[in-house]
Amino acid sequence: MQQPDRGSLRAPLDLRDVVLTHTRKPSHHGLSLLPTLPVKPQALADADLIRLRHVPLPEGGKTARDQGRQPEPLTAAREGSRSVHKLILWDIDHTLIETGGVGSEVFKDAFEQVTGRKIDRLADVTGRTEQVIFRETLDLYDIEDPGDYFEKFVQVQAASYRARADEMCQRGRALPGAREALQAFAELPDITQTVLTGNPKPSAIAKLETFGLVHYLDLEIGAYGTDDSIRPNLVPIAQARATTRTGHTYTRETTYIIGDTKSDVEAAHKGGAQIVAVATGDTTVKQLRDAGALQVLSSLREVTELPL
Repeated sequence: MQQPDRGSLRAPLDLRDVVLTHTRKPSHHGLSLLPTLPVKPQALADADLIRLRHVPLPEGGKTARDQGRQPEPLTAAREGSRSVHKLILWDIDHTLIETGGVGSEVFKDAFEQVTGRKIDRLADVTGRTEQVIFRETLDLYDIEDPGDYFEKFVQVQAASYRARADEMCQRGRALPGAREALQAFAELPDITQTVLTGNPKPSAIAKLETFGLVHYLDLEIGAYGTDDSIRPNLVPIAQARATTRTGHTYTRETTYIIGDTKSDVEAAHKGGAQIVAVATGDTTVKQLRDAGALQVLSSLREVTELPL
């Protein structure tokens, strides 16, 4: 048997440094070596980060090294050992669901049960927390609050949503792409999903349960209209709860609000998050952009295409 030229012997090949390449025809050629990774082998194994990727060769079948260039870095392996965990904060109304008018009826009924006053109109509700809507509706009718009206309202409202769940299913809907987007993000290990909403927590849960969206979200770490009346203040509340749950720190760079109103944009900018605005409610794409949203989508079907 022919002996190999000892001058051509190399150190044993480390599979962490290999990127598989292919030509137009299958071949055992086209292996290109990368610089040794600054990661211990066991760390890679523990994190399940060993990847073999196919990289098409350019015309002529020459690798980058053959052409005197450095091969493409093995990004997943290099950066994966310190993967960035991200927090997605979903708005609910007109982002994930629509109640078909049941929501305003429930508000009026609950308001009347608590205050004893019948009403025919509400304060502006778009993008606002329930505390603000409730307080301003009291002002509209010159009703004095003895101090416990809102607490009672929260319980009555949630009970009414649960009682009218079948009707809400018939008149309302989960918005197109909502379930698919929630499911897609739920399958990613480095993403945690919850809500940031002006709804009181009991009503938020009742709505999401009605449309079968609860199991995609960790609702215990969400931020609600019962936590604070000022929407931007809800961002650090959700971030802190998520950190307690996961052990990861969430910053403006790793927190995303997905919502349909200018209030969602403001909450992101002032509260410490990035905004993905969706024109699924009454606010137009132009209005959302004018409010300062850099990423504006026309449908939730586009959300999973974002490079979060």
